[in-house]
Amino acid sequence: MYKKTVATVLVIIALLLSPYVSQAQESQIPKEQIPNEENLAALKQKIESNPDDFDARFSYAKMASALGKNEVAAETYKYMLDSDPSLNRVKLDLGLLYQRMGRYNSAKELYLDVLKSAPPEGVKKSIVQVLDAVNEVLKVHKFSGSVATGFNRDSNATASASSGLVLFLDNPIPLDEGSLRKKDSQVFITGTINHSYRFDTEDESNLAVNWNSSATAYSSEQATQDDLNLMIISGKTGPTFAFKKQGVKLSVQGGYSYTVLNDVEYLKTTSGEATASKTIGDRMMVTLNGLFEGRIFENSPTISTFEDRNGEVYQAKLAWMFALTDKDSVGADISLRREETKVVYLDNEQFNIAGSYTRTFPYDVFFNAIANKRTSRYDGPDPLISTTVRADDETGGTLTLGKKLRGNVSITVGYQYRNVKSNIQNYDFINQRFSSSLIWNF
Repeated sequence: MYKKTVATVLVIIALLLSPYVSQAQESQIPKEQIPNEENLAALKQKIESNPDDFDARFSYAKMASALGKNEVAAETYKYMLDSDPSLNRVKLDLGLLYQRMGRYNSAKELYLDVLKSAPPEGVKKSIVQVLDAVNEVLKVHKFSGSVATGFNRDSNATASASSGLVLFLDNPIPLDEGSLRKKDSQVFITGTINHSYRFDTEDESNLAVNWNSSATAYSSEQATQDDLNLMIISGKTGPTFAFKKQGVKLSVQGGYSYTVLNDVEYLKTTSGEATASKTIGDRMMVTLNGLFEGRIFENSPTISTFEDRNGEVYQAKLAWMFALTDKDSVGADISLRREETKVVYLDNEQFNIAGSYTRTFPYDVFFNAIANKRTSRYDGPDPLISTTVRADDETGGTLTLGKKLRGNVSITVGYQYRNVKSNIQNYDFINQRFSSSLIWNF
């Protein structure tokens, strides 16, 4: 089997080449126009020696914005407009900056002002599109969502041990025919609806507050392995606080999910999570997330060990996303997860690291690659299986190719690879999944 997935190779190449991509982009423009503190200071000195040099002021505002100095850029644009209110290009750039700063009313006012001057038809069309987006944000109540359906094909749907053997009291036992690896197909349908309530905050206020809620329903059915038929209903709600000048967002949400496995109640989860995100310049975002879950499992008519998993989950995650170009972005995240259960041998810690690369192409085609590495370490041995304490190492990746169609509809095809290596052969398995989906966003 493959030791590395294609996704792993692509992501590693993207991450390794990202500095050279940036350098290549920078080499295409004059050195003095590259956004950095030294060039910004040089432009400021040039403006001080010639206050009427609006070209220098415009370049200064653009560079300040690229460096994340939004307030400095805004003040520079406003000075130019105070001197010459007819500078429509400056109004548009300031409007876009105000959008990034969360000052949507101010941005809308600038766009409407430019429309009054009867700009060229192409410019007018672009402004109207941006205005539609601004008006959507300014709605007090906003609804959105998606509906998706698709098909998956797994090479090892039941995650059966690769060796064909399992341990019982440290003795290897061959799996019977019904427990060996099985290929299977799955059809699924899922829908999500989101609601956001915008509290009435003025542009002059540094704080914007929204209350966000979402609900999701998911159902899948296997072609042959009915025990894997799944239904999940979940919801989350809570406030988001945006600090415009600092580019910081804080959110707190409570959630609940209900899971049914093969028409039998399986899991009820209550959750609470807090998320903090920070935008850095125009191209980078860093996110920190903390999650708590309380999990209650229900035994089925044939299995009496599910309730041993009852307990709590604690997770911390740090994520990073960077736009290399307008068409390319890379990201990475690391997470640490702790699962506490009723029995020691199910208590475990998981460390996960992942990288991603996304590329958009002409004709609304997009490509995404994800690679991940996860290690799981358990606190003690399961006495019925082995005196060895379980330890798993998982590598995997996903490739997705999609295209946006008319009416906010997208189609995707994908490939997923999972390879779990465990020191206990019961949990050692490989699965390959081929998938396709049809998605409607509204």
